[in-house]
Amino acid sequence: MLGSDDIMRESELKFFSKEEDLMGISTFKRNLKWEEPRYPEPDERVYLDKMKRINEYSKEWIWLDVSSKALHYFDYAKTGSVRYSGYLLNHTKMVAVCLACYRAKSVDGIVCIDPVSILTETTDGRVGEHFNGIPLEAKWLIGKWCGDLLQIVDELPRRYILIDCYFPFDSTNNEI
Repeated sequence: MLGSDDIMRESELKFFSKEEDLMGISTFKRNLKWEEPRYPEPDERVYLDKMKRINEYSKEWIWLDVSSKALHYFDYAKTGSVRYSGYLLNHTKMVAVCLACYRAKSVDGIVCIDPVSILTETTDGRVGEHFNGIPLEAKWLIGKWCGDLLQIVDELPRRYILIDCYFPFDSTNNEI
């Protein structure tokens, strides 16, 4: 899921109506603080209810620091990025993405959009509006892995289907 503080603005949160969206947001937003108006307007009430549900969901997560384990997948000294090797598995759908192939098709100069953020985003494809030139054959994947169980492994398990997944970054788009 793509996440930033902007998502918590009322103008953005209005696009999230499904409970799984609010649960997804709760994975990166916790201990929310806000002042509830004494007499909220009806539109404000909907926003405040979403904020409360996100906060409640966030209390259900066990927050772990996995940075030392995650460093295994980074090569900052060389690239300043994750290593694009191995396979990104979707255990829920039994499919995989070859990360080296993904990088080769998605990099523009030195920039490459992380596939997990696009595959798991919850804005019903609105995030794709920011990426010029996403091929039609890749657009169907945007947001389709939200809520699925993902893992990065070194070797492709036999029963997984390898899919062609890439989201090329257009460096001429100044919005990013």
